[in-house]
Amino acid sequence: MQTIIKQNTETVIQLCVTKLESINDKWFTYTQQIVTMKRREEEEKYKTVTEGDQGIFQLLHEGKEA
Repeated sequence: MQTIIKQNTETVIQLCVTKLESINDKWFTYTQQIVTMKRREEEEKYKTVTEGDQGIFQLLHEGKEA
């Protein structure tokens, strides 16, 4: 009887560990995607600020010419 209880307990523990590993992997992937998406957003903001007729580099260039 104790052997069966021990086996069942070990099985349940292993299932919990497996589930936690899966959740951890999904969370890690999610956080990596968020970091990548946030970096892309920041790069786009930087690009918007620095490029074009009103970009900061253009304004600096015009300021030096004045």
